[in-house]
Amino acid sequence: LLVVLRALADPERAIGVVAALEGLFFGVSPADLWDASRRGIAFSITRPPLDDEDASARALAQLHEWWLYSQRHPADVLLERILDDSGLLLHAAALPLGEARAGALLHLVESLRADSILGGNGLPDAMARLESVLGADAADSPLRPGRSDAVRVMNLHKAKGLEAEVVMLAAPVDRTVFEPVVHVTRGETGKATGGLLITHRNDSTTRVLAHPPHWAVTQADEAKFAEAEAARLLYVAATRAKRELWVSQCEKQLTDRVKCDDSIWRPLAPVLEEYASPRELRINVAPGRKVVARSAASLAQASDEAAERMRVAATSSLRFVTVTRETKGDEGEQWVGEPTSTERGQGKAWGRAVHRALEAMGRGRTGTSLQSFVRAVAADEELDADQAEALYPLIARTAASPAWLALRATGAPSVELAVMRAESADGITSIMEGVIDAAMLGPDGWRVVDWKTDDVGEEIWSERVDRYARQVGEYARLLTALTGQPATGEVERIV
Repeated sequence: LLVVLRALADPERAIGVVAALEGLFFGVSPADLWDASRRGIAFSITRPPLDDEDASARALAQLHEWWLYSQRHPADVLLERILDDSGLLLHAAALPLGEARAGALLHLVESLRADSILGGNGLPDAMARLESVLGADAADSPLRPGRSDAVRVMNLHKAKGLEAEVVMLAAPVDRTVFEPVVHVTRGETGKATGGLLITHRNDSTTRVLAHPPHWAVTQADEAKFAEAEAARLLYVAATRAKRELWVSQCEKQLTDRVKCDDSIWRPLAPVLEEYASPRELRINVAPGRKVVARSAASLAQASDEAAERMRVAATSSLRFVTVTRETKGDEGEQWVGEPTSTERGQGKAWGRAVHRALEAMGRGRTGTSLQSFVRAVAADEELDADQAEALYPLIARTAASPAWLALRATGAPSVELAVMRAESADGITSIMEGVIDAAMLGPDGWRVVDWKTDDVGEEIWSERVDRYARQVGEYARLLTALTGQPATGEVERIV
């Protein structure tokens, strides 16, 4: 995490960026880095590669995203984003001592949030806080504070000042005592001076090269100090328990004798023999490796079946499609009669304006109210002066057309009628949706009208009208399926 933060703080420093790419977050191999370098990819976070063909490019893109995020958000918010995107918190929680590891990460976020209140909310502050947490000799921060069923594992130095109902002194490994090679003289004023022993080891022989004057005396003093320090740590260990203290001991069965416990807890042996109750740990033999009893053919079949299940799971079982796209067919298809640069019609804004005006007329606007609305629509769609002037006369002609009069004959028509229906075929459910320009339910069923504003030549219009007929026919089919009433459709061209 610290390596990634350093890379984000100095995004143009290639060495830091490469270190982040090779680290735990991305795990890019040296071979991938070499390949990326040969392809001309710059190891810069501010200028990510345009493609994401390999691991290096994808990792640089992710770092670039975090870097942009760091420019707009404080360090604690950035750290939460990194933990979410990378899954580091879950990874830490899944490791041995996972609660302590994950708790330390959350403690870091909370520390940064507290610092941000005082103004320390940048990447340098985050790195300084992380370095202080890594270097601090403090107790771990549990993921779920206050738990009574948790076991905390720590060394003797971290146990200072803490207490628990039950304490176990574990790891009864043999002590290895080394002669001191460093001596420190601690004065009353707090000033310390010292010396060290310089040696050279050759195979099994160690030769002294240099040492301070009177080294034998100072070495003996340092050994006494180390022994006293060990006694102080043993006192700390033995006084942490409120109710029960468990001390582990290990006796080794040698060929000719039993070797007594020689761990750091050995000085407690006399007290344990007099006051403690011995408990012998049960040794659980580790299970052996499982043997695969299946044949190669059955394993191959299982692999094929798993691949098929993955294929089925990856196949979409639900699709959304509009009537317009469904009747158009292939999304990449260009319709026959696509207008040329000199015959494009009035444009999309004109079509939207016409449909909005027709909708207002269908909902009951007439006279000056309709005229005012049409002027507002023309301004909103930013029509030019000629189009704005022609819009209301077009709507007036449409109101007098046989198609509109037929719709109005049996009452007020439904305009801009949204329809949607789910249909299943071959195990896939399709949600078909669309918006009908105008529809009216009469004695003989539904009458559907689809207005078209294509201001193009007759040859192109004759080629387009077949597609439009399929579209309005699909609207009619949906209405019939939804209401149970028959429906017919027609295309009305208004220019």
